[in-house]
Amino acid sequence: MVLVSVRDAPTEERFARCDLEVAPVLQGAVAVVQAGQLRAMVGGYDNRDFNRVRALRQMGSTWKPLVYHTALALGWRPEELLDNWQNAFPYGTVYYYPSADHLPDPAVTMTMAGVRSENVASVWLLYHLVDRLDVDAFARLAAAVDLVIRPDESADDYRSRIQARGVVLPQLRVEDVSFHRARRDVRPRLELGAHPEDALALDSMLYGWGFDAERKRIQTEPEADRDWKEKVLGHSWLTLRERMRACLEQYRALEMAIADRRVPRNLEVPELTVKLDGEVLQVACGSTPAEGYETPGATHLTSLFPPEEAAVPPAVPEPAVPEPAVPEPETSGRRKHKRRRNAEPEPVHRSRSERIDEMFADQTWSTEVATWGEGARLAPDYDLEIDGRVHVSTLRALQAAMQPVEGRTYEAEVLYDFQDFRVLVAIDTVIALAEAYGVRSEIKPILPIPLGASELTTEEETVLYGGLVSGQRWEVEARGLDGIPVEPPDEPTLLISQVRDARGRVLYEAAPVPEWVAGPVTGVLTADILRNVVTSGTGRRAHRSTWAGEAEVPLGGKTGTTNDFRNAAFMGFAPMAGEEGFTLDAPYSLGVYVGYDDNRSMRSGGIVLAGASGALPTWTLTARGLGQAGLLGEAPAGLRMVETEGLGRVDAPGVSVLTWEGDAPPVTLSDVLAEVAGRPLDADPEATE
Repeated sequence: MVLVSVRDAPTEERFARCDLEVAPVLQGAVAVVQAGQLRAMVGGYDNRDFNRVRALRQMGSTWKPLVYHTALALGWRPEELLDNWQNAFPYGTVYYYPSADHLPDPAVTMTMAGVRSENVASVWLLYHLVDRLDVDAFARLAAAVDLVIRPDESADDYRSRIQARGVVLPQLRVEDVSFHRARRDVRPRLELGAHPEDALALDSMLYGWGFDAERKRIQTEPEADRDWKEKVLGHSWLTLRERMRACLEQYRALEMAIADRRVPRNLEVPELTVKLDGEVLQVACGSTPAEGYETPGATHLTSLFPPEEAAVPPAVPEPAVPEPAVPEPETSGRRKHKRRRNAEPEPVHRSRSERIDEMFADQTWSTEVATWGEGARLAPDYDLEIDGRVHVSTLRALQAAMQPVEGRTYEAEVLYDFQDFRVLVAIDTVIALAEAYGVRSEIKPILPIPLGASELTTEEETVLYGGLVSGQRWEVEARGLDGIPVEPPDEPTLLISQVRDARGRVLYEAAPVPEWVAGPVTGVLTADILRNVVTSGTGRRAHRSTWAGEAEVPLGGKTGTTNDFRNAAFMGFAPMAGEEGFTLDAPYSLGVYVGYDDNRSMRSGGIVLAGASGALPTWTLTARGLGQAGLLGEAPAGLRMVETEGLGRVDAPGVSVLTWEGDAPPVTLSDVLAEVAGRPLDADPEATE
């Protein structure tokens, strides 16, 4: 047998012209879906007995846009910064440490996280997915994914159900809840202070329960892994609280040395570094000096020395405290003892919010700092930066906001502020959204979801991408003989639309009906992230590859590569050309997977196949074929995407980002997910005893 491909079809004048082909060893799959209908599929080589379009495979980072899409539906903005530092993500009893496959920036926008396929930022976004929701919106979302107490469920049964999902909240962990509330209260006030740049570090900060045990556990790991993990475990409230105390002691030693007109000894300030910022000497504390900071020496401190006749620091005036009102003396001697007690001021009870506001008001939120003489000035202690991420002012505000937690541990007002429960709600929301768009395979409820830890079919992920860029799902409605409604096959896509008998009678007919899920605006914003991947990121090979008439088709997509190059994928979309521009109402979604059936690595010497090198070339040829066949429409040169009302472009680091021109609209995803799941949306049902 000789394998050939047909180059030209036969004509009356000549035979068909064919090219000799080599039998491929690598397997793969291609799927093309439009409006919920499976338009084309190829099951790989050899597909006589096995259709790889419906084979379960890991697809790597092609999962990340699902997390971005969910975040956009929950009120995040594509230009928002995500923490991309190496981070630890504790969930239950497991600590997850995602790693980057390149040297990452410490913070990236959501769009750039997609363009550069950032692992840490994507997991961080999932971990903090519900942080933008207020208390009521979070409760509704938890109800939508069936994580609130059910109407007929006892408190004990609810506690057992939540514990079975891995969320265990003993009384000794309620400080976690107190810290979360404090962080939530302090976060919006940072914009009023001198250090709004602490916001991202504050978002990432965790309480730190169990971190000491984790430090002991990682001592058995290789030194290179142990060093950076110990560093990231230091970014917790419990650790930073102690670090603040130690750093402030060194700051006081620096103050006293300046007052004594001398340079402090290294033993007095072992972790302090300084940098002259104009006339202000900024101070940092940390084992790794921040950029531009140096060990304090005579060149930095001499100009701060007071005159010799004033070699002691000036007294700092105490804040004025109003005198308590003293009642008039009693006329009766019988109540003399009460008169003494009444003369004492009554305690002032302040709310947590009032205490935070007072903490911010008591600090001088500027560079107005104490000085002696005419030289440079030493920045105040609340400007002290600790470990290159957060300032004393932010830590003090957190300390002021902490207060005891009232209520039982599994009651809503306590549980909803517990980090593990919030992560569980976030993960279940991502899974519910994937299922709403057509995924049938089981998705593991674990933190590595954005990195492709679960398996699904090429068909499923292709239809999923159609939902991500349009914001809608397609529900199949079917009718049998005489138009009687029948149950359609439980499949992600519609493959057979009509069956007729020999006489032409319609025996079966089915059609997909669109239903909104996240909505069109969320779809447009997700598509813009994927478009930037093609124009500026890992999908650049597809840029300017496909045309609809005279116009370039604005393709979008995302690469995916699994560990050791065992699987590679590219998932994306091709919009349709209309009179006013390219639209996402019913785009083509295309999915390509390549890999070996036996899951061995796609390595050969120094050559490896990744998403961009293994799957993207086939994906690009498929998209180009759609354009050449006229399936994407005919358009004049220069046709662009149709503009969406309320959206505009902003310049963000690296790319131009499409985003809301004003505030993000109210979150409605909870109602949609509850409707899809067929459960009533009751955020606070009564428990039965």
